[in-house]
Amino acid sequence: MTVTLRLPTTEQGREQLSRKIAELRAANVAKIIRNLACTDEEKDQLFAKVIELAENSMK
Repeated sequence: MTVTLRLPTTEQGREQLSRKIAELRAANVAKIIRNLACTDEEKDQLFAKVIELAENSMK
């Protein structure tokens, strides 16, 4: 099987790809947290911590 990957060549295209990857990662993290066997309160705390870490990493 051959896989051909075409990456964006423009800055706008790279930004769109980066945004889409970030959205997919965020959705995956949210799904993992929602499926954890813990209380809703603990899940809320995890979501808050993930958001805090993400915001701090962008500074």
